[in-house]
Amino acid sequence: MIVTRLGEGAARPAAAGAAVGVLGLAHALPAVTTATAALALFLLLRSACNAAMSIVAYPLASVGAAEAGTGAGTAIGLVNAAWATSTVIAPLAGGAIAQAAGDRAAFAVLVPITLLTGAWLLAVDRPRAARALRRAARSHR
Repeated sequence: MIVTRLGEGAARPAAAGAAVGVLGLAHALPAVTTATAALALFLLLRSACNAAMSIVAYPLASVGAAEAGTGAGTAIGLVNAAWATSTVIAPLAGGAIAQAAGDRAAFAVLVPITLLTGAWLLAVDRPRAARALRRAARSHR
């Protein structure tokens, strides 16, 4: 809801980076404790972050496609393929880590990966890219 209220300001790498960063912090909760309250908070934060990333990913893909000179459909297809792949690979990898080292270790592996990804997205946000992303977000309404 917060991301949709931001409107075209949300279609920026920084917005995606913030969502991924919060997701990284959310993954720290079950890595530290498996208390019911912590797991409930994790699920709530994870859902909000995933929704925010979904809202931001498509305009970002469209702008990247325009800058690369390819069709937006190709870029969006690649985003969907990446997400589909992650829904297969992540549970398998997480299950293997959980079986070998425990559930908390499986979540602990995700913390630095997501925090580094969020930091990278925050670092690549530039004013020119932000303007192009806002134009793309307006064109997809």
